[in-house]
Amino acid sequence: MCQTSGAIMKLQAPVTLTLLALGVLLACGRSERGDDHPGAGGTGAAGGTGGAPTADWEACERNSDCVLTGNPELHATCAGGVCLAVDIRAHQASACASDDDCRLRVTGCCECGGSTASWDLIAIAQNGEPAYQSLVCDPEQGCDDCAPVYPTDTEAYCATDGHCATRATSATTPPFPCGAATPVIDATTGLEQCSRGYQRRVAPAKCPSLVPRAAAIPNYSAAIDECEHDADCPSATYGPYAHCGVRTGGSAHVCVAGCTLDRDCADNGVCLCGDPVGRCVPASCSTGADCTLGFDCAAYASLPGCFSTQFACQTADDACGSDGDCAGKSPNAAFCVLDGAARACSIAQCTML
Repeated sequence: MCQTSGAIMKLQAPVTLTLLALGVLLACGRSERGDDHPGAGGTGAAGGTGGAPTADWEACERNSDCVLTGNPELHATCAGGVCLAVDIRAHQASACASDDDCRLRVTGCCECGGSTASWDLIAIAQNGEPAYQSLVCDPEQGCDDCAPVYPTDTEAYCATDGHCATRATSATTPPFPCGAATPVIDATTGLEQCSRGYQRRVAPAKCPSLVPRAAAIPNYSAAIDECEHDADCPSATYGPYAHCGVRTGGSAHVCVAGCTLDRDCADNGVCLCGDPVGRCVPASCSTGADCTLGFDCAAYASLPGCFSTQFACQTADDACGSDGDCAGKSPNAAFCVLDGAARACSIAQCTML
């Protein structure tokens, strides 16, 4: 009943072009989006209306001669005088590499005036409009100029198959949002300082390096520090970014291995950019993309008062976002730490050595 080639299927006459046609296409292994939404049988993808055309489906002169309803991701287009069914989820108009490549789109030629109900929306690439219009617009078809207001409960994203798709927007506001964000060092570090008081990772790290440094570390103390210069730390032992830095969980200086990229760290770590170079720290997330939509992969100190930075996703159960949120919670100094899976205020801190 149908012949497939990638995103395009030829519909052989005669066929009823409503949910029956949709069933035919699903049988051919195409889009699986449901046909039971409130808009099923509504406006067609080519800009026409619903119904069951009875004319020979193969013959057409323009895109508007071909109408397919029931699933907004399945479109009908006229190519070479023949109506073809196209799965927009497999078409070049929706090709993507990241979520930023995708946007919401009403179906049909004219974006102005189209249905913005969540069940009628599709997702195409930011640069996919010309390819999409070639499927659904007639030659010299004009459209009014306006910008649709899309719903906030639906978003476009880049699916694992490399094509844009739609999904419901989940809760997007953490209890302690970032606020204004500024890059730490520069934009390449993937690290931002939030006005809320914490740092967050928004991209994989690419850290600058100032090692080896010729100068001695500040405030060197022979009583507690194990090194005074970066040259005291052999690269054969500590790697190419070896330097004299604060030890994890303390304040004394020891030889440590640096990093410039996340891949320099173990599987459960990320590279935290800083002075004089990045430092591998434990992390259960790499960026906010690993967290609930709208929540950050945020830093916290596992041992407040000492170098003990780690990263974990924010959660809806967090009782604080940074140390500043713990002010006044206790007669003693309180810090925002990870208590199980959520952040909480604690007066515990490390012994500085």
